[in-house]
Amino acid sequence: MEVTNDNTILSNRTKHEQPRLTERSKWTLIRQKRNRLLAECDWTQVPDAPLDEKRREAWRRYRQALREIPQRFERADDVAWPEKP
Repeated sequence: MEVTNDNTILSNRTKHEQPRLTERSKWTLIRQKRNRLLAECDWTQVPDAPLDEKRREAWRRYRQALREIPQRFERADDVAWPEKP
């Protein structure tokens, strides 16, 4: 904690320290990331995508794992992101 010349108390937080996020805020960020990752691989599921059936299925499983994140994890801090195929 720092006290200025006019006795104003400044917080212990430094310039580089991020504010603490609520659980709800963390889930919002997780859903945003999940939605971005899903959008980035939408192309893998179109019929004319240049993928064989095995690779298309791997992408399908990855996308399903992304969609299930909110149901699979109780706490935002426990989220484990699936690996891209």
